[in-house]
Amino acid sequence: MAKKNKKEKLWGGYKQFTYLEGTGKDAVPVKFLAKDDNDAQLYVKKIGATSWMKADVDLKKIGI
Repeated sequence: MAKKNKKEKLWGGYKQFTYLEGTGKDAVPVKFLAKDDNDAQLYVKKIGATSWMKADVDLKKIGI
């Protein structure tokens, strides 16, 4: 059986996602937790953000 780290035990099946708050160069990445892509989309829609991504994406590679 694979060993789980403390974060996995604490948050169960939740994954980390990121949305951008603000526009252009002033945009700030904000991390949040969601069960899956659908939950992440619902959250982003509720708060009115225009973009989101899974947190495993390297923000430096996309210029943020």
